[in-house]
Amino acid sequence: MLYAISSHDVETLKLDMLRINMRLIFYSSLFLSFEICLSYCMNHLNTKMYSVKVWGKGFGSGSSSSSSTSPVSSKKSNKSNKELNDLDNKSQSKLKIKSNGKSTFHKHCPTLDESYPGLRCVHSDPPIYEIDNFFTKETCDRMILDADTKGVSVNSKTFSSMTSSHRTSTTWYLSYKDVPELLSNANYLTGFDIQNFEEPQIVRYEMGQQFSWHYDAIPKSLLRDENGNQRLATLLIYLNDVDSGGSTVFKDLSLSIQPKKGKALLFFPSFIDGKPDDRTEHAGQIAFDTKWIAQIWIHESPYTPSLGPDDSNIEDGIKAVETLRINNKN
Repeated sequence: MLYAISSHDVETLKLDMLRINMRLIFYSSLFLSFEICLSYCMNHLNTKMYSVKVWGKGFGSGSSSSSSTSPVSSKKSNKSNKELNDLDNKSQSKLKIKSNGKSTFHKHCPTLDESYPGLRCVHSDPPIYEIDNFFTKETCDRMILDADTKGVSVNSKTFSSMTSSHRTSTTWYLSYKDVPELLSNANYLTGFDIQNFEEPQIVRYEMGQQFSWHYDAIPKSLLRDENGNQRLATLLIYLNDVDSGGSTVFKDLSLSIQPKKGKALLFFPSFIDGKPDDRTEHAGQIAFDTKWIAQIWIHESPYTPSLGPDDSNIEDGIKAVETLRINNKN
């Protein structure tokens, strides 16, 4: 049996569908707001529970250093197990999990300088750090300019949980010699050899661009001795303020890091033995403004550069670091 539908019925049906759609939009927005608030609360709670802010000496953050550590050697890389245990014991009051009181940073970076200026632990296990004023504003501005004038644009080597991650950004690689502040600060902060540093890069995300969920650790099938084996650390520095969006978000940790000019983010995609830490899967959220970052990956062993400018080599970067440190002492 066929039923005739009047124009009035059609209009009524359209209005009903419109009301349903409006309700769906409202509840979706409500749920998203709740999710953002929950993420903020968890982040705030982690900061309160695990925060550590200690001050020391460093470069590129407006302070000077009296350290004479060589840029090509780890400050603590030859520590015995006993020494590492002693280091752990000294750190218990600063870096611990409330539930069991066990320190975890030594599993990823036993040579970490806990006295680095502005260092703040925002998540304990896996350990994730923010470092305020890692770069001066002048250094941030110069590195953005260097991307256009000195950098070489190529694809960045990251790894997703699926076949490929979705990235909409532009990456420039710079010569080691052009980023002495980055190399020097990273060496002092982590204690890792500059010889183990991957090519320095600058990344720009324009409005609406993002980097979906991915891992920084290298798949086992792609590990090579000549390429430094596994990535142990990721260090990125926000080169400008981003008022909305663009946060670095960790999928399984309820943790979101908002960009701030000069602030650094340090985390460890692998344990110190090279085993990947899957808990560090992360993403760069959609930016509603232009976002610039500087980034470097640190490997288990000496790394052979294969990307960037033709004149880029680690030895020139080490010389630039030595010159920077001499100038900062004078």
